[in-house]
Amino acid sequence: MNYFSEKRSEESEEPSVSNIKINLEHSKQKLRRNRKKRITKPKAIRLDFKKKFINVLRKEHNSLGLTRNAKLILNSLVNDIFDRLSEQAINFQKASKRNTLTHRDMASACSVLFSGNLQSHAKTAGTKAVVQYLRSYKK
Repeated sequence: MNYFSEKRSEESEEPSVSNIKINLEHSKQKLRRNRKKRITKPKAIRLDFKKKFINVLRKEHNSLGLTRNAKLILNSLVNDIFDRLSEQAINFQKASKRNTLTHRDMASACSVLFSGNLQSHAKTAGTKAVVQYLRSYKK
């Protein structure tokens, strides 16, 4: 008999119940160790505005609703605009060689990204928000 035929005969034997229990416990311990060692990548932070869309819609049109797909599309639109505004404002901040992002940088980014009527509305809404924040901050 050669080596391989001996191995096959050993493998063909039925394992005992005690061996099965020991193997199961050993594999459970390995799983527990692997769970502890797992390192997860940090997820990209994406803002979620789905609840805000519903609140705004309820104020204007109480009887209307939004589907799940409409909420996802609006959410991606708002996140995209936010990313573009922040990148442009950071470029203005770096160009002026300052460490702080100011409201002027944001206003300049709005004027670059938006055009026409949307630009003027964005600037007035931003100015209004800054004034409101400063009033609440002083109190």
